[in-house]
Amino acid sequence: MSILKRLIAKPRSFTAREWIFQIHLWAGLIVALYVLLMSVTGAALVYREELERVTDPALYKAEATGPLASPQLIENRLLSHYPDLRMSFIAYPEKGRETIQIFLAPQPGVEGRSTQLFVHPVTAEVLGEVSPQATWLSWLQDLHFNLLTGRTGRIANGIGGFALTLLTLSGIVVWWPGARHWLRAMSIDWRRGWKRVNYDLHSATGFWTLAVVAMWAITGIYFTWATEFRQVLSLVLPMHNVTQPESAAQFVAQPRAGHLDQMLQHVAQANPSGIVMSIAYPLNPKATYRITLAPQGTWHPRGDVFYFDQYTGRQIALMRRSDPQPIGDTVMEWIGTIHFGDFGGWPVKAVWVLLGIAPGLLTVTGTLMWWNRWASKRAANWRSAPPATTRPQPVWSMEQAEERTGVPTISGSSD
Repeated sequence: MSILKRLIAKPRSFTAREWIFQIHLWAGLIVALYVLLMSVTGAALVYREELERVTDPALYKAEATGPLASPQLIENRLLSHYPDLRMSFIAYPEKGRETIQIFLAPQPGVEGRSTQLFVHPVTAEVLGEVSPQATWLSWLQDLHFNLLTGRTGRIANGIGGFALTLLTLSGIVVWWPGARHWLRAMSIDWRRGWKRVNYDLHSATGFWTLAVVAMWAITGIYFTWATEFRQVLSLVLPMHNVTQPESAAQFVAQPRAGHLDQMLQHVAQANPSGIVMSIAYPLNPKATYRITLAPQGTWHPRGDVFYFDQYTGRQIALMRRSDPQPIGDTVMEWIGTIHFGDFGGWPVKAVWVLLGIAPGLLTVTGTLMWWNRWASKRAANWRSAPPATTRPQPVWSMEQAEERTGVPTISGSSD
């Protein structure tokens, strides 16, 4: 029988599959608690915006008539009360939020955390402040994104993303039961004993959620190392710009923010029908001002983006939504939206919540399978064996495990 036919018909006959099984088993046990934590907190945060509106509705409602507050007015009102912080991001009113959302970052060389504010859309009066420890939801977000430890936790999340990617890749190899049994491996036989149902639940859930779990793993890596991720992606997918536009380095001694009003006038002349959605401020000497226009009547995350030199106020780049773009740029634009389910409204979010529970379910069922096949029996042997005898060795072979427990290791029956 050729190698290909053996892979299709009798995959368990390959020693390499046993190695992959062991990698899948022990990698899963090592990161079990981490994956369970990410699963539960991630599923809860799908509705984070709706939960925020319910817990503190005053931050999202405002009765106002008149033009929106200018960035200069917002800066004048805020920075006098927060001298150790600087402007980081302005999010103008959108569906579900009538107020302006502001993010402040620590000044260079100053220790501290970023602060989130909500201000009146016309007067720029501060309506409320949200810090990472202010509410349970803020705490939950910091736990999911940074494990409550800042950049260290974010790096740990990136490593966790690699581990989860390894589990998905090894999982599909372990799942393949052979040509005779693959349909059965996609379903659950609820009539069997609980150990077999647990096995079927792990196998079927892993198969049907493979793509979305892999997506969460890979995008988790992106959120930790965004620049490096973009550079690697550019090697396999065409992209316009591997790096973001930068301000001119020769002006680093004279940064100015007074050009922002002129930037907005320039944007209004270039796109009279556009609505400013957000303004991102430069936070390092080479960064730019980034003004994004809201894409109207669509769930697509992309809008026209204008880049301005932070020292001269000159436009240095423009990304139009109507311009054709390489697939690599499209992937980059959708990463955040896909990860959080921020498209398609509440039906997509409901699906994302259900799918978000899947990694946790795989962790629980996988741990139970390990306990049923090996750990519980080894513990029982330790308790019952006489002190002078040699304790039995653990069952490492998948075939031996199936023979001893009656629970299928891969396919549910022999090939």
